[in-house]
Amino acid sequence: MLSSTAEDEEIEVRISSNCPADSLSHLCNFERYCSLLSHLLLCSLAFGDDADMEFLKKLSLRNSGFARKIYEASDAALQLNQFYKQVSSPLLSNVTFKYQENQVVSDSLTRTNFHTLFDGSELIISGRLHATEITGEVNARGCTGLICPRIVKPEIIPGHKRNFMERMWAFLTIQQLLDKITAEEDNASLKQKALELALKYSFVTSLTSLVVVKPDDTTAEAETKRADIAEDLMYQSSAVMMCAPSYPEKTDGEGDIDDDQATDWSSSDEDNENIDDKDENHRND
Repeated sequence: MLSSTAEDEEIEVRISSNCPADSLSHLCNFERYCSLLSHLLLCSLAFGDDADMEFLKKLSLRNSGFARKIYEASDAALQLNQFYKQVSSPLLSNVTFKYQENQVVSDSLTRTNFHTLFDGSELIISGRLHATEITGEVNARGCTGLICPRIVKPEIIPGHKRNFMERMWAFLTIQQLLDKITAEEDNASLKQKALELALKYSFVTSLTSLVVVKPDDTTAEAETKRADIAEDLMYQSSAVMMCAPSYPEKTDGEGDIDDDQATDWSSSDEDNENIDDKDENHRND
């Protein structure tokens, strides 16, 4: 898909509408086959509710790609068109960011290696700095061969409140941990790390619970339910829901959030500050 002056970029798209009769054997064999093609960017499309979306997610993530579900609706053709636009114009491949070890906390960095950069997309890396200065370089392959641009010092934009950059780092880290959990078999430690970050920064994920307080209930009885749809939302739209409930109380039962966990429910929006103030005035009345 790149110019003939460079090695062509290989992208494979797999389409699935249902599971075969001998699904377990078929999936295992197909997984072994794709493991031999780890250099490929594998994208998967799942049509309808019968497709094994979890397997397609795992398969694609193990091959540096992603899976999309095409919902049965009147805009199905539009969904396919958006998918094609996303993958039809690769600009760079084998993109690697390198930073000076004495300037960044290496184990705090989010993902620094990317298979492909598509036109209209962006690559975001977050981490903690040892110093105010930051230098580095980018190694990638384009249509004219290898390129190695320098990383310039970014412009500092003041004005964000409530540790916006720290929450952005947590958001990206949780998102990438959930991808690893889907792709890997032994993921107990990854789940624990993602859970701790989600509770600390008040993100609703597939590993945490959402606490909903009934507005007309004077006893403020809280209901908890598993946010099963959160993982699919995060995976498809690369977004994590931020929760800002009105001071939930602890309830009995499985999946409840303890008092020490139900902290830091603040969001980075100023609008959420106004909502919190209105809730406080309502309780005082």
